[in-house]
Amino acid sequence: MLKIFNQLLSEGRVEISRLTNTRVKVRTPCQWTCNFCHMEGNHNSVSIRDRKILEDTILAFRDKFGFNDVHFTGGEPSIHPRIVEYVSLAKQHGFTVKMTTNAQASIERFFDLVAAGLSEVNVSMHTLKGKSLAETMYPPRSILWGEMAIAKQIDIISALKGSLSVKINTVAGNDVGSVLQIAEFARKLGVSWRVMDELDHPEISFATIMTAAEELQAVPTMAHLIRGSSSCAVTMTCGDGFSFKVKMIRPFKLKGMCDGCLIEAMGKCKEYAYGPRLEGGLSEVRVRSCLYRNEEGYVQSIGTYFDHQFSKALFSEM
Repeated sequence: MLKIFNQLLSEGRVEISRLTNTRVKVRTPCQWTCNFCHMEGNHNSVSIRDRKILEDTILAFRDKFGFNDVHFTGGEPSIHPRIVEYVSLAKQHGFTVKMTTNAQASIERFFDLVAAGLSEVNVSMHTLKGKSLAETMYPPRSILWGEMAIAKQIDIISALKGSLSVKINTVAGNDVGSVLQIAEFARKLGVSWRVMDELDHPEISFATIMTAAEELQAVPTMAHLIRGSSSCAVTMTCGDGFSFKVKMIRPFKLKGMCDGCLIEAMGKCKEYAYGPRLEGGLSEVRVRSCLYRNEEGYVQSIGTYFDHQFSKALFSEM
Protein backbone atom coordinates (compact mmCIF):
# COMPACT_ATOMS: atom_id res chain seq x y z
CA MET A 1 0.00 0.00 0.00
CA LEU A 2 2.86 2.38 0.69
CA LYS A 3 3.96 1.95 -2.94
CA ILE A 4 0.51 3.09 -4.04
CA PHE A 5 0.73 6.06 -1.68
CA ASN A 6 4.14 7.05 -3.07
CA GLN A 7 2.93 6.63 -6.67
CA LEU A 8 0.01 8.98 -6.05
CA LEU A 9 2.43 11.37 -4.39
CA SER A 10 4.70 11.37 -7.45
CA GLU A 11 1.70 12.05 -9.70
CA GLY A 12 0.66 15.03 -7.60
CA ARG A 13 -2.58 13.37 -6.54
CA VAL A 14 -2.16 14.25 -2.90
CA GLU A 15 -3.94 16.24 -0.22
CA ILE A 16 -1.45 17.72 2.24
CA SER A 17 -2.49 18.88 5.68
CA ARG A 18 -0.74 19.41 9.00
CA LEU A 19 -1.09 17.77 12.38
CA THR A 20 -3.97 19.44 14.25
CA ASN A 21 -4.97 16.87 16.90
CA THR A 22 -4.16 16.87 20.57
CA ARG A 23 -4.65 13.17 21.32
CA VAL A 24 -5.75 12.71 24.92
CA LYS A 25 -5.57 9.18 26.33
CA VAL A 26 -8.07 9.94 29.03
CA ARG A 27 -8.07 6.48 30.63
CA THR A 28 -6.64 2.95 30.26
CA PRO A 29 -9.53 0.65 31.30
CA CYS A 30 -11.69 -0.73 28.49
CA GLN A 31 -14.54 -3.25 28.29
CA TRP A 32 -12.67 -4.95 25.45
CA THR A 33 -9.26 -6.65 25.39
CA CYS A 34 -8.40 -6.65 21.67
CA ASN A 35 -5.24 -8.68 21.19
CA PHE A 36 -3.69 -6.08 18.84
CA CYS A 37 -4.42 -2.95 20.91
CA HIS A 38 -1.32 -0.92 21.83
CA MET A 39 -3.19 1.30 24.33
CA GLU A 40 -1.45 4.38 22.89
CA GLY A 41 1.89 3.01 24.08
CA ASN A 42 1.07 2.52 27.76
CA HIS A 43 -1.08 -0.22 29.30
CA ASN A 44 -0.68 1.25 32.79
CA SER A 45 -1.23 5.01 32.58
CA VAL A 46 -3.70 6.42 35.08
CA SER A 47 -6.92 8.20 34.18
CA ILE A 48 -6.78 11.95 33.73
CA ARG A 49 -8.71 13.32 36.69
CA ASP A 50 -7.69 16.97 37.05
CA ARG A 51 -9.87 19.28 34.95
CA LYS A 52 -7.59 22.32 35.34
CA ILE A 53 -4.47 20.44 34.28
CA LEU A 54 -6.28 19.04 31.24
CA GLU A 55 -7.58 22.50 30.37
CA ASP A 56 -4.14 24.11 30.64
CA THR A 57 -2.58 21.34 28.57
CA ILE A 58 -4.93 21.43 25.59
CA LEU A 59 -4.71 25.23 25.57
CA ALA A 60 -0.91 25.02 25.60
CA PHE A 61 -0.92 22.72 22.56
CA ARG A 62 -3.17 25.14 20.70
CA ASP A 63 -1.02 28.11 21.69
CA LYS A 64 2.29 26.43 20.77
CA PHE A 65 1.31 24.20 17.84
CA GLY A 66 -2.03 25.53 16.64
CA PHE A 67 -3.79 22.25 17.48
CA ASN A 68 -7.50 23.04 17.20
CA ASP A 69 -8.83 19.49 17.64
CA VAL A 70 -9.02 17.47 20.85
CA HIS A 71 -9.29 13.72 20.25
CA PHE A 72 -10.15 11.60 23.28
CA THR A 73 -8.82 8.03 23.20
CA GLY A 74 -8.07 5.25 25.67
CA GLY A 75 -8.66 2.59 26.75
CA GLU A 76 -12.31 3.46 26.31
CA PRO A 77 -12.95 7.18 26.81
CA SER A 78 -16.76 7.02 26.80
CA ILE A 79 -16.82 5.30 30.20
CA HIS A 80 -14.55 7.80 31.96
CA PRO A 81 -16.75 9.23 34.75
CA ARG A 82 -15.93 12.84 33.77
CA ILE A 83 -15.81 12.51 29.98
CA VAL A 84 -18.98 14.56 29.39
CA GLU A 85 -17.45 17.35 31.47
CA TYR A 86 -14.16 17.12 29.55
CA VAL A 87 -15.90 17.25 26.17
CA SER A 88 -17.86 20.30 27.31
CA LEU A 89 -14.65 21.94 28.56
CA ALA A 90 -12.90 21.49 25.21
CA LYS A 91 -15.94 22.69 23.28
CA GLN A 92 -16.26 25.81 25.45
CA HIS A 93 -12.72 26.74 24.42
CA GLY A 94 -13.62 26.40 20.74
CA PHE A 95 -12.00 23.05 20.02
CA THR A 96 -13.42 20.51 17.59
CA VAL A 97 -13.93 17.46 19.83
CA LYS A 98 -13.55 13.89 18.58
CA MET A 99 -13.49 10.47 20.20
CA THR A 100 -12.43 6.93 19.34
CA THR A 101 -14.81 4.43 20.92
CA ASN A 102 -15.93 0.81 20.86
CA ALA A 103 -19.54 2.06 21.13
CA GLN A 104 -20.42 -0.09 24.14
CA ALA A 105 -21.56 2.67 26.49
CA SER A 106 -25.25 3.51 26.73
CA ILE A 107 -26.97 5.51 24.02
CA GLU A 108 -27.85 8.03 26.74
CA ARG A 109 -24.14 8.56 27.41
CA PHE A 110 -23.44 9.21 23.74
CA PHE A 111 -26.31 11.67 23.39
CA ASP A 112 -24.98 13.46 26.50
CA LEU A 113 -21.60 13.67 24.77
CA VAL A 114 -23.19 15.09 21.62
CA ALA A 115 -25.06 17.67 23.70
CA ALA A 116 -21.78 18.59 25.42
CA GLY A 117 -20.09 19.28 22.08
CA LEU A 118 -18.76 16.03 20.64
CA SER A 119 -18.69 16.43 16.85
CA GLU A 120 -17.13 13.18 15.60
CA VAL A 121 -16.87 9.56 16.73
CA ASN A 122 -14.53 6.96 15.30
CA VAL A 123 -16.14 3.61 16.06
CA SER A 124 -13.73 0.68 16.29
CA MET A 125 -15.66 -1.99 14.36
CA HIS A 126 -13.45 -4.84 13.17
CA THR A 127 -15.99 -7.48 12.16
CA LEU A 128 -19.72 -8.19 11.99
CA LYS A 129 -19.17 -11.80 13.01
CA GLY A 130 -19.68 -12.56 16.70
CA LYS A 131 -17.27 -15.48 16.65
CA SER A 132 -14.51 -13.40 15.05
CA LEU A 133 -14.89 -10.57 17.55
CA ALA A 134 -14.91 -13.02 20.47
CA GLU A 135 -11.66 -14.56 19.21
CA THR A 136 -10.07 -11.12 18.91
CA MET A 137 -10.31 -10.69 22.68
CA TYR A 138 -7.56 -11.89 25.01
CA PRO A 139 -8.56 -14.24 26.48
CA PRO A 140 -11.25 -15.22 23.94
CA ARG A 141 -14.88 -14.67 24.87
CA SER A 142 -18.14 -16.38 23.93
CA ILE A 143 -19.80 -16.10 20.54
CA LEU A 144 -22.92 -14.74 22.25
CA TRP A 145 -20.85 -11.98 23.84
CA GLY A 146 -19.46 -11.08 20.41
CA GLU A 147 -22.90 -11.00 18.80
CA MET A 148 -24.28 -8.77 21.55
CA ALA A 149 -21.32 -6.37 21.35
CA ILE A 150 -21.72 -6.00 17.58
CA ALA A 151 -25.49 -5.50 17.90
CA LYS A 152 -24.76 -2.70 20.39
CA GLN A 153 -22.37 -1.05 17.93
CA ILE A 154 -24.94 -1.20 15.13
CA ASP A 155 -27.57 0.38 17.39
CA ILE A 156 -25.22 3.16 18.50
CA ILE A 157 -24.01 3.98 14.97
CA SER A 158 -27.57 3.99 13.61
CA ALA A 159 -28.76 6.26 16.41
CA LEU A 160 -25.86 8.73 16.18
CA LYS A 161 -25.30 9.12 12.45
CA GLY A 162 -27.83 11.93 12.14
CA SER A 163 -26.37 13.88 15.07
CA LEU A 164 -22.64 14.01 14.35
CA SER A 165 -19.98 12.69 12.00
CA VAL A 166 -19.55 8.93 12.34
CA LYS A 167 -16.50 7.09 11.02
CA ILE A 168 -15.98 3.35 11.28
CA ASN A 169 -12.37 2.28 11.91
CA THR A 170 -11.55 -1.31 10.95
CA VAL A 171 -8.32 -3.12 11.73
CA ALA A 172 -8.00 -5.77 9.02
CA GLY A 173 -6.72 -9.21 9.92
CA ASN A 174 -6.74 -12.14 7.50
CA ASP A 175 -10.53 -12.29 7.02
CA VAL A 176 -11.49 -10.66 3.72
CA GLY A 177 -15.15 -11.45 4.36
CA SER A 178 -15.24 -9.33 7.52
CA VAL A 179 -13.74 -6.37 5.67
CA LEU A 180 -16.26 -6.68 2.83
CA GLN A 181 -19.18 -6.95 5.24
CA ILE A 182 -18.20 -3.75 7.02
CA ALA A 183 -17.70 -1.98 3.68
CA GLU A 184 -21.27 -2.87 2.72
CA PHE A 185 -22.55 -1.85 6.15
CA ALA A 186 -20.85 1.57 5.91
CA ARG A 187 -22.12 2.05 2.37
CA LYS A 188 -25.74 1.30 3.33
CA LEU A 189 -25.69 3.55 6.39
CA GLY A 190 -23.89 6.36 4.60
CA VAL A 191 -21.10 6.69 7.15
CA SER A 192 -17.37 7.11 6.56
CA TRP A 193 -15.15 4.04 6.66
CA ARG A 194 -11.42 3.74 7.21
CA VAL A 195 -9.59 0.42 7.14
CA MET A 196 -6.07 -0.04 8.49
CA ASP A 197 -3.40 -2.59 9.23
CA GLU A 198 -2.59 -4.36 12.45
CA LEU A 199 0.73 -2.70 13.33
CA ASP A 200 2.55 -5.94 14.15
CA HIS A 201 1.35 -7.77 11.00
CA PRO A 202 1.06 -5.17 8.22
CA GLU A 203 1.81 -7.63 5.41
CA ILE A 204 -1.18 -9.81 6.36
CA SER A 205 -3.49 -6.83 6.80
CA PHE A 206 -2.60 -5.13 3.54
CA ALA A 207 -2.94 -8.37 1.58
CA THR A 208 -6.47 -8.64 2.99
CA ILE A 209 -7.21 -5.00 2.23
CA MET A 210 -5.99 -5.29 -1.37
CA THR A 211 -8.08 -8.42 -1.95
CA ALA A 212 -11.12 -6.64 -0.55
CA ALA A 213 -10.41 -3.59 -2.74
CA GLU A 214 -10.34 -5.83 -5.82
CA GLU A 215 -13.68 -7.38 -4.81
CA LEU A 216 -15.11 -3.88 -4.39
CA GLN A 217 -13.53 -2.77 -7.70
CA ALA A 218 -12.00 0.14 -5.82
CA VAL A 219 -9.07 2.06 -7.26
CA PRO A 220 -6.68 4.50 -5.55
CA THR A 221 -7.60 8.10 -6.31
CA MET A 222 -5.90 10.32 -3.73
CA ALA A 223 -3.05 10.22 -1.22
CA HIS A 224 -3.33 12.04 2.10
CA LEU A 225 -0.17 13.25 3.84
CA ILE A 226 -0.07 14.89 7.27
CA ARG A 227 2.94 17.11 7.95
CA GLY A 228 4.42 16.27 11.34
CA SER A 229 3.00 12.73 11.46
CA SER A 230 3.74 9.26 10.12
CA SER A 231 -0.01 8.75 9.69
CA CYS A 232 -1.11 8.85 6.07
CA ALA A 233 -3.85 7.39 3.90
CA VAL A 234 -5.05 6.54 0.41
CA THR A 235 -8.60 7.14 -0.75
CA MET A 236 -10.03 4.18 -2.66
CA THR A 237 -13.02 4.86 -4.92
CA CYS A 238 -15.52 2.36 -6.30
CA GLY A 239 -17.32 2.63 -9.63
CA ASP A 240 -20.58 3.65 -7.96
CA GLY A 241 -18.89 6.54 -6.13
CA PHE A 242 -18.53 4.85 -2.75
CA SER A 243 -15.12 5.69 -1.31
CA PHE A 244 -13.13 4.77 1.76
CA LYS A 245 -9.67 5.38 3.14
CA VAL A 246 -6.85 2.96 3.78
CA LYS A 247 -4.83 4.28 6.69
CA MET A 248 -1.15 3.40 6.88
CA ILE A 249 2.15 4.50 8.37
CA ARG A 250 4.90 6.18 6.36
CA PRO A 251 8.48 6.05 7.68
CA PHE A 252 8.49 9.62 8.96
CA LYS A 253 11.28 10.08 11.48
CA LEU A 254 11.61 13.00 13.84
CA LYS A 255 15.07 14.50 14.04
CA GLY A 256 16.71 13.87 17.40
CA MET A 257 14.06 11.35 18.43
CA CYS A 258 14.40 8.64 15.80
CA ASP A 259 18.11 9.07 14.99
CA GLY A 260 20.07 5.90 15.78
CA CYS A 261 17.08 4.17 17.37
CA LEU A 262 17.82 0.49 18.05
CA ILE A 263 14.14 -0.44 17.84
CA GLU A 264 13.99 0.95 14.31
CA ALA A 265 17.34 -0.64 13.43
CA MET A 266 15.98 -4.06 14.45
CA GLY A 267 12.94 -3.54 12.24
CA LYS A 268 10.57 -3.47 15.21
CA CYS A 269 9.37 0.12 14.91
CA LYS A 270 5.98 0.07 13.20
CA GLU A 271 4.78 3.61 13.89
CA TYR A 272 7.76 6.02 13.63
CA ALA A 273 6.83 9.60 14.64
CA TYR A 274 3.03 9.54 14.82
CA GLY A 275 2.62 12.65 16.95
CA PRO A 276 2.42 13.55 20.65
CA ARG A 277 -0.07 11.79 22.91
CA LEU A 278 -1.21 12.95 26.33
CA GLU A 279 -1.57 10.41 29.13
CA GLY A 280 -2.22 10.59 32.84
CA GLY A 281 0.63 10.54 35.34
CA LEU A 282 0.48 10.32 39.12
CA SER A 283 0.20 14.09 39.54
CA GLU A 284 0.30 15.56 36.04
CA VAL A 285 -0.43 15.05 32.37
CA ARG A 286 2.55 13.63 30.52
CA VAL A 287 3.43 13.81 26.83
CA ARG A 288 4.35 10.59 25.01
CA SER A 289 6.31 11.08 21.79
CA CYS A 290 7.05 7.42 20.98
CA LEU A 291 4.82 4.35 21.07
CA TYR A 292 7.68 2.10 22.19
CA ARG A 293 10.12 4.03 24.36
CA ASN A 294 9.50 5.10 27.94
CA GLU A 295 12.73 6.87 28.85
CA GLU A 296 12.68 10.46 30.05
CA GLY A 297 12.20 12.69 27.03
CA TYR A 298 10.21 10.12 25.11
CA VAL A 299 7.66 10.46 27.91
CA GLN A 300 7.90 13.71 29.85
CA SER A 301 6.07 16.35 31.82
CA ILE A 302 4.02 18.91 29.94
CA GLY A 303 6.09 21.44 31.88
CA THR A 304 9.29 20.49 30.03
CA TYR A 305 7.90 19.31 26.69
CA PHE A 306 7.71 22.56 24.72
CA ASP A 307 11.35 23.43 25.47
CA HIS A 308 12.53 19.93 24.54
CA GLN A 309 14.27 19.10 21.25
CA PHE A 310 11.48 16.67 20.27
CA SER A 311 8.90 19.44 20.48
CA LYS A 312 11.07 21.85 18.51
CA ALA A 313 11.75 19.22 15.86
CA LEU A 314 8.03 18.52 15.51
CA PHE A 315 7.20 22.23 15.19
CA SER A 316 9.76 22.59 12.40
CA GLU A 317 8.07 19.79 10.44
CA MET A 318 4.61 21.37 10.52
